[in-house]
Amino acid sequence: MTQKALWLAEGENPLGNSTNAKLKMFYENLGIEFLGTVDLATGQTAGLGVRWRSPSQLPALSPMPSDFHTERTGVAFGPARAILNKNQSEIADRSGVPQRKIGLMETGGSVDQASSLRLRSYYEREGIAFLGWGDVTSGLFYGVGIKWAETPLSGPDRAEP
Repeated sequence: MTQKALWLAEGENPLGNSTNAKLKMFYENLGIEFLGTVDLATGQTAGLGVRWRSPSQLPALSPMPSDFHTERTGVAFGPARAILNKNQSEIADRSGVPQRKIGLMETGGSVDQASSLRLRSYYEREGIAFLGWGDVTSGLFYGVGIKWAETPLSGPDRAEP
């Protein structure tokens, strides 16, 4: 896929529709599930988001390999920042969490619980809901992702993708 095709897909140009369909299929084949609803009468969207596809129950031989992606942490900080369309320094300024710690949390690194809670609270105040559930026996999380908690307010900090 060319860079130009990706630019068209990311914009509102109808020429990007076929590229969007290909990208959606690509991500779904990797195990990504797209969330949300569209009101066909008004075109309004609600609850848009993404998460790893999740089993309806724990795999029988957990933590044996399964068809479902697992995470060691249950909070998708990187996607939360991406849906707000902010860089790490902006999030650091707004949340009070140092940028270095934000980078660690986005890559699954370990930081103090207070920073993790502060960052999670910031994203939740911005209208983001964190998704996923954990298996206490294996310490793995399934269905990790994010979505808009409710239809966000319009404006530069709250625009759905």
